[in-house]
Amino acid sequence: MINAVILTSEPLTRSILSNFFSSVADFNLIGTYESIAEMITATQGKDVDVVFADAAFVVQGNMLSIMNPYGDKKPLAVVMAKDATWALRCFELTGVVDYVVKPSTAERLFLSLSKVRMQLTLIEAYHAMENPRSMVSDYIFVKVNKKMIRLSLDEILYIESVKDYIKIVTEKKSYLVYNTLTNFTASLPEGKFMRIHRSYTASVSKIDAIEGNTVEIMNVRLPFTKKYMSENPFAGIK
Repeated sequence: MINAVILTSEPLTRSILSNFFSSVADFNLIGTYESIAEMITATQGKDVDVVFADAAFVVQGNMLSIMNPYGDKKPLAVVMAKDATWALRCFELTGVVDYVVKPSTAERLFLSLSKVRMQLTLIEAYHAMENPRSMVSDYIFVKVNKKMIRLSLDEILYIESVKDYIKIVTEKKSYLVYNTLTNFTASLPEGKFMRIHRSYTASVSKIDAIEGNTVEIMNVRLPFTKKYMSENPFAGIK
């Protein structure tokens, strides 16, 4: 869910945007405010992803610089104004992802939401690359053919080492990623995945059976090396 707030001195704009957000499933409108001070006070301790704000607040009010209470994660901004000449001044500011001329149509606002979604996805991907263990919720980003793909951890059956790459296998398809099995396994949540062989890491919840030196996942048998016995939840199995 993407948390949004509205910052404008115009009651009609607040009303129109409030009605608009009520029909968008993945955006949660936290509140509407008439001043920067009111907004910051009301949203202390809350996770704000984007602010739809009048241009005067962003440029003359220096809104993006003032919002220090949010720490390292400062909200993105969609700027609104009746005069398009504000656009250039606004786009020079870090954090501004779009500019909307008032009055606007629903189609144009939906385009703004798409830009916000895309920017937030890129930010998440960047943080995932910088620190793999800071994965968001139940998914991870992997780089496939120069594209960052969001992959649900619940989809992963096992990971196989293939020379300088790893093959991430899911029920529907496989992904070839430039990485080592050791590094990628270390980036996964502890307890949910385990190394079963020098060439394989498996999802614990997807293991259907263990027999001798093999592990069965979705009718696929993978080698299970005794070397890793003491490092996994099945250490007592003979």
